[in-house]
Amino acid sequence: MINLKKIERYPIKNSRFSSHIRISRIIKAAVPLNEKISVLDVGCSKGGLFKLLPRESISYLGVEPHLEDFEDAQKLGIPALNLDANDALREINDLFDFVVFADVLEHIANPEKVLIETHKALTPNGKVIISVPNIAHFSIRLLLFFGLWNYTQRGILDKTHLRFFTKKSLRKFVTKNNFEVIDWIYTPIPLEALPFRIPTFLFNIIDHLNYTLTSFIPRLFAFQFVVVLEPTLNQVNLK
Repeated sequence: MINLKKIERYPIKNSRFSSHIRISRIIKAAVPLNEKISVLDVGCSKGGLFKLLPRESISYLGVEPHLEDFEDAQKLGIPALNLDANDALREINDLFDFVVFADVLEHIANPEKVLIETHKALTPNGKVIISVPNIAHFSIRLLLFFGLWNYTQRGILDKTHLRFFTKKSLRKFVTKNNFEVIDWIYTPIPLEALPFRIPTFLFNIIDHLNYTLTSFIPRLFAFQFVVVLEPTLNQVNLK
């Protein structure tokens, strides 16, 4: 099962450059006029992504194995199933325009199996959105320079992370599992996760500079990679 903890440890990041905001924008931009699109949110926690999406345009289903988070999502009226990723992808018969793994695959011992199963859940033009931490971030490189590797409650070295990705290994991972990357998005360090508050006007300035630096040298300064995937033709032909 996906080992996701309470939402207090993984709150929705509301910076305009955060992974959650960028994922919601990708989905909203795909909504056609007078129609709905379907979204499967694997590892939905308490439904943070759901709250960012236009309900009138989205047919949404969440999947959350952590019982407390699932129950909290239900109390808010968020449609969700209390299943792990593998069971959900095997049991759900519906097809989706988007399958989202937002900060999820790094918590799974065998994400390859999950990604392969995802092919069966996609519409003919369906896409997968993944966000994962960048283990090659400069902060981790600096720690290794001093011989340190200390797990934390949150962040890149979250103690529940089982898999780690660089940009190169992430591309290899998705290609091996019959997907191709059609879009790369790089997110900066989430300033809202800092243990102190920054005044709004200063936050916006630092946030923009943070994003600019990340865009300039993503392999070194990207805190997370957000990738949009499409199945490769050979996999589509096998369905």
